[in-house]
Amino acid sequence: MKHDLRERILKNKEFNRLLMHECDIRFYEEVQEVQFSENHERYSISCKAFAQDASGGEFVFLEDDSIGLISSEGDVGRIAESLEEFLTFLIHVGNIFDFSCKHLYKNQDLLNAYCNGYLSKIREEYRRKNKNWDDIRSSIAKKLSLPFLPNKLAEFAMNFYHSATREPVWFFVK
Repeated sequence: MKHDLRERILKNKEFNRLLMHECDIRFYEEVQEVQFSENHERYSISCKAFAQDASGGEFVFLEDDSIGLISSEGDVGRIAESLEEFLTFLIHVGNIFDFSCKHLYKNQDLLNAYCNGYLSKIREEYRRKNKNWDDIRSSIAKKLSLPFLPNKLAEFAMNFYHSATREPVWFFVK
């Protein structure tokens, strides 16, 4: 039941491709060892890869079912408490790296302003391509039975930050 959402995505290859195009995530057919495991890398919490981003980074299930990211540059961190929370955030932002600056989260007014500016910019980029960002992303959310609430982006971003900074921290063990 806990990975039911993943199974629904995998049943529709076209939808999996749409997620890659819109949200920079492609789900693997099977949950697997992380691609760098042949280098004998170890992490503070065990994990299994379930998806990849366009640059080769991997999204992983941590042993407590929270979600982690191993970036192609080698950065490692928890990014969400569940697959549902992660995909909800990703539908709203498209790329989590746009929200990785920890200074954004020190001031709620700054975070709100950043989120409002981000939404304005992304909507304008879609308009220039004769597309409607809200329609596309709300359609994705609806197919996944997830909320699409752009006015709550700052709240979703703060959840991302809290997941990334909570104990136990997930990291690469040298």
